[in-house]
Amino acid sequence: MSNYIGIDLAGSPNKETGVSLLRDNEITEISTLRSDKDIIEFVVSRKPTLTAIDAPLTLPTGKDGTYGSRKCDRILQGMKSRYCCNPNFSPFSPTLIAPLMLRGYHLKKRLKDNGISDIIEIHPGTTIEFLDLSITKKDRRYWSMEDWRLLYLNLKNYLRLQRWSDTITPHMIDAVIASLTAKLYNEGRAKDIGDEEGKITVPLPVKVSLCLFDMDGTLTEVVSPWEYLHRKFSLWDGKGEVYLDRYLSHKISYEQFVEFDTSLWQGKRRSEIEEALDEIPFVEGLEETFKRLRNDGIKIAILSTGFSYLGKRIKRKVGIDDIRVYANELMYDESDWFKGVKINVSNDPDSKRGKKDLVREICNEIKTSPVNTVAIGDGSSDKEMFESCGLSILFNDRGTKDIEVDYHIKGGNLTSILKCLPRS
Repeated sequence: MSNYIGIDLAGSPNKETGVSLLRDNEITEISTLRSDKDIIEFVVSRKPTLTAIDAPLTLPTGKDGTYGSRKCDRILQGMKSRYCCNPNFSPFSPTLIAPLMLRGYHLKKRLKDNGISDIIEIHPGTTIEFLDLSITKKDRRYWSMEDWRLLYLNLKNYLRLQRWSDTITPHMIDAVIASLTAKLYNEGRAKDIGDEEGKITVPLPVKVSLCLFDMDGTLTEVVSPWEYLHRKFSLWDGKGEVYLDRYLSHKISYEQFVEFDTSLWQGKRRSEIEEALDEIPFVEGLEETFKRLRNDGIKIAILSTGFSYLGKRIKRKVGIDDIRVYANELMYDESDWFKGVKINVSNDPDSKRGKKDLVREICNEIKTSPVNTVAIGDGSSDKEMFESCGLSILFNDRGTKDIEVDYHIKGGNLTSILKCLPRS
């Protein structure tokens, strides 16, 4: 029998902490406690398989130049979780969140000292959004008890619950949500967001409204159309490769790289460049995958540091006009001579035109949430996109080691990504 304990920890022992016990698939206990001693006794005596705590369990270390939040907090902040009940959640307001953070940090340590080592950090508002549980779009700070009651009843889709009564409080409901998150995690239906500084466990999303594709190496068989054009025009050896090496060595900026790199194409006509790009093949299953996504009501967008010309080719190939393409634009003068590239998507992660910020922009335009977005890419350049979306798929994996995703697919037919999507 599996036991999952959920704790909605208060910042002070003077306030109520919600606790719940989930045995297999039934909530058997739900109550409130106050002191650390009582909380520890509750957990230890029930010998949980996994304990989930709604509170920061690690302290910011100053990574990325900030002591105000951890990377996991900033990732969730980027997803703009709609039902975040704590106004100080991510990024932290250190003076306000510090008591809860310190209490969580020390409680985890004391639980481990008492033999409870399997502990995860969760955030109920994020679980609500990933599982699409809420019945209102209001901020949780302003929910009525009727809103909370309806949320509690929605949990019956996952758990057998105790009968609703007026004694059940929001803290108890958050503890139940914590128990559910622990169960999902133990069953492989939840994941960690963050790094060694701290991790927050969130469920895999149950609803997908947007598939966001990288293009080069993901939808095409060519990893870099830039290098492809250089080789086509005999401009790679000793020329294009030099600029790429200088950029990868951080000797020039991405903007300088684009300027220097594309200067090699001066004197080329539009027809020469487009004829070369027309030779780039698409991956198998492209048309079938896009049409099946469309039939399922899932929107499609392409986000790439490649060329928008290839994105337009894809739209023509699959026959879907409303695919949104965000990519860099090849520019020509009035006589169709090449004159440069307009940067719409930057490979610089700190740029406002980087993939991380563009994920939010695209979701706003399409009127969806990053939580309900699936990112599909082929390598390290998609890391920011993967981290910014609710679900991530590494397709055409070429042995990338520095990123974490939800699914790895080595290659083959693009339709293989469809099996990774949740089914409603």
